[in-house]
Amino acid sequence: MKLTIIIPVYNKKRYLSGLLEQVMGQTFRDFECLLIDDGSTDGSGAICDEFANRDTRFRVFHIPNGGASHARNLGLDHARGEYVTFIDGDDSILPNHLDSLVSSIEHSSADLVISALDKVTDSGTLVHTVCSQHDGTWKFSEILSGFSAEQSGSGIFGYCVGKIFARELARDVRFDEGLKLAEDFDFYLNLYRQIDTVHFSDARTYLYLLEAENSTGNTASERIDYLAQLRINLRYRDMLRHRGVWSGENQQIVEERLRSYAHFVLFHTPMPLYRERFDALYQIYQAEDFPLIPMNILGKWLFFCLRHNQYTAARLTMQLYRLARRLRR
Repeated sequence: MKLTIIIPVYNKKRYLSGLLEQVMGQTFRDFECLLIDDGSTDGSGAICDEFANRDTRFRVFHIPNGGASHARNLGLDHARGEYVTFIDGDDSILPNHLDSLVSSIEHSSADLVISALDKVTDSGTLVHTVCSQHDGTWKFSEILSGFSAEQSGSGIFGYCVGKIFARELARDVRFDEGLKLAEDFDFYLNLYRQIDTVHFSDARTYLYLLEAENSTGNTASERIDYLAQLRINLRYRDMLRHRGVWSGENQQIVEERLRSYAHFVLFHTPMPLYRERFDALYQIYQAEDFPLIPMNILGKWLFFCLRHNQYTAARLTMQLYRLARRLRR
């Protein structure tokens, strides 16, 4: 079997039948499609079963809700194809999507193919095309000096979808199931430590739906685990160090991200979690060498509290700050 498609499904009834019809109608036929029903309660599981009954290339796994990372990991565990690609349950693909990906990786002999994708609204209106500034096949080492700048500009290296890679490449790589945001980028960071060549395709065969139901794209700041985001960016730094490109613009951009996430941990963490995350951040600060450059006067004081392990002062400061904001409103 040439290709495994992994689709995590959680309450995507509104979109799912249309997507699976598109998968069934692909011009490329030699695939298996693993549908991971992640505890859906809206009838999505029954749709998965319907397509598995219609087409033996579809396999369904019904599991308790554990999140997209757990679902994708299960898919990787059961994948049998030579190559792997991911599709999200609320997106759409053109009839030649799989053909384009497989042709690109086989003709280029690259370790990974990264394809352009179109971001669209629910009505199908094109909002933006995400694409690389590169085209064709490159040694990964040749593009790494500009990796962080391109990632900051387009996010192209972090999307889970629109990519294809050899299943063997991910033999020892899995998604971090503790992450709820940017888990895609974290997964690919592990692949980027290994790959030698990458092929960039300008084929726009994947339609990425913006603001879909059950999307995490608009998560409120107080609900984001910024400590987890800080840890992802430490792994980002480690990948760049591993590849020998921790310098210049790469270092400048990622150190800025580390500083920002450290600030956000102190600034946005809900009070019931403040002690836990302050202590964890202090341990990270003690162990890791990244600069704490304040964003403003408040940030300067919070970083002073962190450097000197003054949890009580930091918590009191944020309690007073949030009270003042509520009173102003």
